[in-house]
Amino acid sequence: MIIKCSNEWKKRIFSYIGNDYEKCLYIYSDLIKYGMDSESVAAWINVIDDSIRAVVMKYHNGMHIYSAKLDYNKAELVNLIRKTKPSMVLGVETVISDISCMLDDYSVEYGCVKKKKKCTENYTYDDVRTATLEDVKPLTEMPMSDDEFSASYTYDEMFGQISERISDGYGKTLYIRNENEICAQLGISANMEKFMVISNVYTAKQHRGKKYASKLLQYVDYISGGKGIYLFCYGNKISRYYDKAGFETVQSWGKLYIKV
Repeated sequence: MIIKCSNEWKKRIFSYIGNDYEKCLYIYSDLIKYGMDSESVAAWINVIDDSIRAVVMKYHNGMHIYSAKLDYNKAELVNLIRKTKPSMVLGVETVISDISCMLDDYSVEYGCVKKKKKCTENYTYDDVRTATLEDVKPLTEMPMSDDEFSASYTYDEMFGQISERISDGYGKTLYIRNENEICAQLGISANMEKFMVISNVYTAKQHRGKKYASKLLQYVDYISGGKGIYLFCYGNKISRYYDKAGFETVQSWGKLYIKV
């Protein structure tokens, strides 16, 4: 059975997740921040024999799935996805692989969750800026001009995410610019008591090879206060880059994205 949740379910859902938040970083953090009565967030649980078997969260147009023992009702989860039509569905590789065969409207891509191994001891670069609402338009336009990046987001989705991050103080966007333009950016999409989640690390094509992204990553490490720093990674080339930057893989991951 699929049950749509209100905030009355929050305590039971967090008890179900426990310390397993590396498998559902966004479910864990967004439910703490926004709850289940927000316009941006909707949550469901899959219940069998009065026990939670999966938690599903939809934030804007992306959906995340978590199951502690992978004992969910697959048909019911797939029907929920078909009904709500998210543009992306994300979860551990085992879950995404299991449901992908029943979702012909979606393509599948696999990657991993990475975590920073240790904190940077010294940081000397002082050109990192924290974005304000006035910066949202150029910060959106820079990655959306890249066909590979824009395949996962619409302009409005990216603009909305950056704006919301700045407005509600839940995270922030950091960037480096020269005299004329923004060279690189990085989003902190969740900043919790135990961990931070990095997203949308992007360097403009004409500025690649200048170590701007590395400097942004070092700055996040510097301001983290010893929290765990996580990011989601797709592709072997990008995975190797983050390994060299001091990250290690802690979880296999997957996403479904709707075919266009």
